[in-house]
Amino acid sequence: MTQTTKRVILFDIPKTNSYAEAEAVLRAKELIQGDALEGGRVPHLPEIITSIDGERHMARRRLVATLFRPARLAFYEHDILVKELRTRLDAATGQSPDGQPARVENLPRIIRSAIVKVSASLIGLDLPTEEAVDELVLHSTNIANGRDQVWAMEPNEAAIVQARQTWKEFCDNFYFPSRQRRIDLLAKVVEGTLGEKDVPDDLITLMLKAKDQDAALDDLMVYEVGLFLTASVNTTAAATPKAAEALARWIEDHPEDRSKLSDEEFLRIAAQEALRLYPTVPFLVREATSDMELPSGRKMKAGDLIRADISGANRDPEAFGEEPDSFNPYRTITAPRLYGLSFGAGPHLCMGREMTTGRPGTDGAIGLLVHVLKELYRRGMELDPNDPPRLVCGTSQHKYLSFCAIFKTPKGDQHV
Repeated sequence: MTQTTKRVILFDIPKTNSYAEAEAVLRAKELIQGDALEGGRVPHLPEIITSIDGERHMARRRLVATLFRPARLAFYEHDILVKELRTRLDAATGQSPDGQPARVENLPRIIRSAIVKVSASLIGLDLPTEEAVDELVLHSTNIANGRDQVWAMEPNEAAIVQARQTWKEFCDNFYFPSRQRRIDLLAKVVEGTLGEKDVPDDLITLMLKAKDQDAALDDLMVYEVGLFLTASVNTTAAATPKAAEALARWIEDHPEDRSKLSDEEFLRIAAQEALRLYPTVPFLVREATSDMELPSGRKMKAGDLIRADISGANRDPEAFGEEPDSFNPYRTITAPRLYGLSFGAGPHLCMGREMTTGRPGTDGAIGLLVHVLKELYRRGMELDPNDPPRLVCGTSQHKYLSFCAIFKTPKGDQHV
């Protein structure tokens, strides 16, 4: 069976009909990840944390949980993201005459370039030069484009070929050298010539330390790194322009809210509402391990597949009130979270959700997405009226082909 055929079949899998049913599917212990979704991705990353279940899955989650502790999230935001984002925005808007608005043609790439440094720190990928940063941005983009073909109605074979080649280059140029450096550092700790505090605190190091307890990690490490690279970079880089466009349309109709563009809590709520409307992952697939019946009354047999329709669930009026297809940061909901099922639910609830959206009162960590939006509006960002955002066609994702922005105060203004 070809990769293309497996991807197309995903759209023929029966899907859920409501928020309640989709949430029940994601929470049900009798329904597991299986290989239906991951097997259709390019490159295929076997046995990663999102495709295993049960105790193996929980053990992997416990292993990586320390990467997302509050103090660590605050470090990613304040010590890496803010500095990188400001540097790159300054460079992108630096040609504009003093006092004049500046136009940025590819805002998502600037955001991705800043976030990739956060991702590298979390994972443990060494970036010795700015050229290496640019190369990793390109690698993460190409790999993400390839893996996103699983959501495409008509997969782009050129993107698939490019993703496979990029994956090999990423492993050779980044993963293997970074892994070897950490192996050497850990060996020095054993020798007593280096202290534990001198060893990086990142995903690769954690897995190297744990492989004695889980021998399979030695071979699977690279695939987990691939997942963390695409997930940690993609979610915020993709979600920011969605939130920015939605907020721009909202401010046009509600100018009284313009002053709130510097308010962290308003930005967090708006970001979550945008994530609800435009989830990065439009659906998830589960496989029944035994005959069962969902609370909705749907009966399933062992081996049956079901598609948890995230996009549809997030627009269910029973969960999200009136006009669920519209953007409204003041929405009254009955669902547990404003962003709905955009980060999943149940055992596989995304561990990085607070890294993206933050959580109030968490040691100064307000969320990467909130930080990015706050910095953009500090500089007076608006959509380019002569070149509005354009979407990619032929995919179930809300994905931008182009996104230009105008910065009214390129050097920044504390009073938006």
